Amino acid sequence: MRNRCEQIPTEHMEQRTVVEWARMQGRNTSRYPGLALLFAIPNGGGRTTAEAGMLFAEGVLKGVPDLFLPVPIGPYGGLFIEMKRTKKAKVSKEQRNMIAALEAQGYAVEVCYGAEEAIEAIMRYYQCGEWAA
Repeated sequence: MRNRCEQIPTEHMEQRTVVEWARMQGRNTSRYPGLALLFAIPNGGGRTTAEAGMLFAEGVLKGVPDLFLPVPIGPYGGLFIEMKRTKKAKVSKEQRNMIAALEAQGYAVEVCYGAEEAIEAIMRYYQCGEWAA
């Protein structure tokens, strides 16, 4: 049973852990070529109506995953990762629709519940033969 005082890491904390890992591993270009290109897509978060309108006008789309690795491997054009907390996290309708659309365009997409799952997904992606889309 989980201690009531134990806090579930936020999605921000989990994503930050993934990015820190990627930055450290990205220096090893022979094992993970292009990993240093991993970047965040800041779609989420609280915004005012005016800010949301400006971002929409600039091209922000609902449901776009949180991270993108623009490295084509095998049959995939790159890897998108939708980050979630390890508990009490749901994939929205917009996210499910976007994931399906991205997969239809030849991208690998993973929904990862926590940093550990995301790091494992990245490593599987680089091994491509073990990738489970």
